[in-house]
Amino acid sequence: EFAKALQQLDALIKQLPPQDGLIALLLKVRCVDFLGDTEQAKGLVQAALKQVDENSPLGVCLKLQRIFLSQSEMGLDKAANEMQSLLKRNAKQIKEAPDLLWVYKQAKIDLGNCLILARRYSKGIKELEEALTLDDLPWGRYYIYSWLGFAWNQVGELNKARDNFERALGQAQSA
Repeated sequence: EFAKALQQLDALIKQLPPQDGLIALLLKVRCVDFLGDTEQAKGLVQAALKQVDENSPLGVCLKLQRIFLSQSEMGLDKAANEMQSLLKRNAKQIKEAPDLLWVYKQAKIDLGNCLILARRYSKGIKELEEALTLDDLPWGRYYIYSWLGFAWNQVGELNKARDNFERALGQAQSA
């Protein structure tokens, strides 16, 4: 339903005050990326970064999104390191911004996935397990449990892998 969500976000962004519109733009960036247009998503992030203080919570979230979108060009290790550094310096600031906690959770998921793809499984598991504590929606938990199952399998912890895959299936049924 990303195309439908994208249409709704476009209509919504026009009606919102500028700061709220930029937060909605983060959702639009995710939709555009999921629809396969990473270059357009990068352009949206760059345009939004010109409208905010890059050190504000929203600016930091936009920079995290820029790193996520650029991980294939940067390389997984470099992208993961940059995301970790940015989160480490700004986690409290983002978590305390009431409209941006979801972005922090998504950044932890993105970081966990990036670390796993870079074969840094233990660190990826740690990030995803933290993200799991922040997500109470079945679809989000399904996604996290699936990645955790994959990572545990990669490190040879088959019981933990199975448990996470079973949890993923349970969340999928709830979703």
